[in-house]
Amino acid sequence: MHKLYQVINLLKLDQLINYILRDKLRIVMYHGIIPDDSELDCWWLLKKKKFKEQVNYLADNFNIISIDEAVSSNCLPEKSCVITFDDGYKSVLTEAYPFLSNKGIPFTVYITTGPVENKNLLWPDNIYAYLYSNKVDYNDLLIDGIDNCLLSRQSKTDFINDLLKVLKQMEYNEKNVFIKKLINTNCIADKKWSFIIGQFEVLTIDDIKKLSNDPLVTIGAHTVNHEILTQMPLDDAVKEISESRDALERWTGNKICHFAYPDGQYNKKLASMVENLNFKSAAQIGLFINWNINKYELCRVGTGATDDDIFFRMMVNNVIPFKRELSEFSSRRAGGLRKLRWG
Repeated sequence: MHKLYQVINLLKLDQLINYILRDKLRIVMYHGIIPDDSELDCWWLLKKKKFKEQVNYLADNFNIISIDEAVSSNCLPEKSCVITFDDGYKSVLTEAYPFLSNKGIPFTVYITTGPVENKNLLWPDNIYAYLYSNKVDYNDLLIDGIDNCLLSRQSKTDFINDLLKVLKQMEYNEKNVFIKKLINTNCIADKKWSFIIGQFEVLTIDDIKKLSNDPLVTIGAHTVNHEILTQMPLDDAVKEISESRDALERWTGNKICHFAYPDGQYNKKLASMVENLNFKSAAQIGLFINWNINKYELCRVGTGATDDDIFFRMMVNNVIPFKRELSEFSSRRAGGLRKLRWG
């Protein structure tokens, strides 16, 4: 399939699709930015050079607008694009912000407030840092739901990513018990651990205040603990969302109007709940096209360290999203269900 994308790129057919779908909103999701010489192999942490190259491409080929403009305007500029960051890493301020502000590019930061208040890591980062920096007997990690094939993985990174996928599908209390049993940070004091912790560092309250004072920056909520909302009771999900917004409004003195579902996972009840909490929008993750803008199910394309330039262009120019739409249409038609996914 990648060879096909190479041909599409060579023939500039992605630019044609970009033009045909020029009235559709693109939203690009980033997480953290790390130095170009970093040895950390984590898909959601993008090297600084690659990040700049991608933003330059977006600036040259799209009209980059704020999330407020995207959900408030009845007539978007052609080839509209929104840039967002999930979780609230320190590198958004130290690496991304100087570059984006210098170019006058607006962006949104969805912040998980618990790690900010407690000065610790998000739980997926904690898992990643612990397993990446330690020699762990993977047989000690056996839990219900983890396929035995995970234990034969040669790549530690692959194992960690697969473990995180399983944990994200667990009931949240069960997941938290497993993490507590796994990680004992008191036994870790080596230089490698300290280095990795630095790559996952989150914003401080003062950092958030500084960002929120810039009109180019929109601060959004991303729950308190980055819990997967579909894996917890609705009342607990409401608490995760509302308390994160309350903290951000208290820190910034501004109204927080936008939200992003952790890991992009949501359902119709959650979308309705977010609307009832008076947010203006909520963003998911999905390689689909925002045909008609559903403000509480906004599709975003997530890019990371494993995506090369061609794959990135295929995503943001809606080549891959359009392919996904066709694939879903074909499968539903074959099953007697003729219904496309709209946004």
